[in-house]
Amino acid sequence: RELAKEVVELLTTAADGAKSLIDASDRLILYIEIARLYGSLGYQRKAAFFSRQVAQLYLQQENRLAAISAMQVLAMTTKAYHVQSRSSISDHSIHNKGIGSDKADAGKIYHQSVVSLFESQWSTIQMVVLREILLSAVRAGDPLTAWSAAARLLRSYYPLITPAGQNGLANALLNSSERLPPGTRCADPALPFIRVHSFPVHPTQMDIVKRNPAREDWWAGAAPSGPFIYTPFSKGDTSNIKKQELIWIVGEPIQVLVELANPCGFDLRVDSIYLSVHSGNFDAFPVSISLLPNSSKVITLSGIPTSVGPVSIPGCIVHCFGVITEHLFKEVDNLLLGAAQGLVLSDPFRCCGSPKLKNVSVPSISVVPPLPLLISHVVGGDGAIILYEGEIRDVWISLANAGTVPIEQAHISLSGKNQDSVISYSSETLKSSLPLKPGAEVTFPVTL
Repeated sequence: RELAKEVVELLTTAADGAKSLIDASDRLILYIEIARLYGSLGYQRKAAFFSRQVAQLYLQQENRLAAISAMQVLAMTTKAYHVQSRSSISDHSIHNKGIGSDKADAGKIYHQSVVSLFESQWSTIQMVVLREILLSAVRAGDPLTAWSAAARLLRSYYPLITPAGQNGLANALLNSSERLPPGTRCADPALPFIRVHSFPVHPTQMDIVKRNPAREDWWAGAAPSGPFIYTPFSKGDTSNIKKQELIWIVGEPIQVLVELANPCGFDLRVDSIYLSVHSGNFDAFPVSISLLPNSSKVITLSGIPTSVGPVSIPGCIVHCFGVITEHLFKEVDNLLLGAAQGLVLSDPFRCCGSPKLKNVSVPSISVVPPLPLLISHVVGGDGAIILYEGEIRDVWISLANAGTVPIEQAHISLSGKNQDSVISYSSETLKSSLPLKPGAEVTFPVTL
């Protein structure tokens, strides 16, 4: 390294001399040594260039073993050209930092790779490298590597590829998947692009209030904090969505809205898509969807929390083009951020005609144990009751436990106008029936 300048001059002369070599094997050996020496000097870009020359010579031999060698050589160039597979980024991160490495650091690596993928001055050479990997993998009989290269090429460079070329890559994905076992997973996603649309609140439930044993009227003052009777968001600073918390209940179905985009010129069939939950306490329900060319669609993904604890939803699991992949919301967020800053080639949602949305982050989600679900109705119907002045009448109210856990405590309070018209209500009847088991019902009179 102390003589790097002199070594580079010698290597440049040697590379020029390689053109005069007649025997391809001699050129192969020379390029291998040049690439190795450039790599030792730390000139990764030059090493990658001559490694590609080596791969080209291997591919000219047109046999499977040579294609395998070309594929392995090209795999070493992907880091220099910033087109490496997500799996290699993950492996490198774990190798450097250990299994317990910080997820935030991994997110930074993904962010850097996504933005660099779309640098316009690099696009042409990056596409060529991925095409070379795809060609060598097909010849080598490695369908998973071929699928991964085609997926990266289509997802990252669709704006620069003609509709015919996009169709060709889609066919390459399908052809590769036919040579793979069912249920094969790949670290590199293809299409569609997926982002969080919203976490809809459920208007049929009530505010969740934590019981305080020190207070007899622990439920008092727990007014709803949102526009509905029930809002799952805590009463934090609503101006910062990152501080918001979401509460889900064991056994009660939830919904998340996500938006899918297909910016390519062919019909896209997603065989299944469901929420990716790493915490293991959530059952997600898969759905299938079809997307027209250059279109986007908002769909509902649902599931049921199965146990108490935090829930982590980094993205979606997608079965498309015959292979299962994980699509991370964070990667698309970084992509859209890069599009807004002019760093990337295109915004896949805007080019599909989707309106610009405010960035929606996944809130902090926690699951609480099953809660009682009390349903009330007036016996004989909930219609208006007309009383004459001085008339006394009993109205019977039925309470039923429609949940899966017993109701241990119930409290009756009055609200609305004309509260002085209520003479009495039989709270003793209600208390004597507690705990109210699931499916049980109690009826008590209210005297007006």
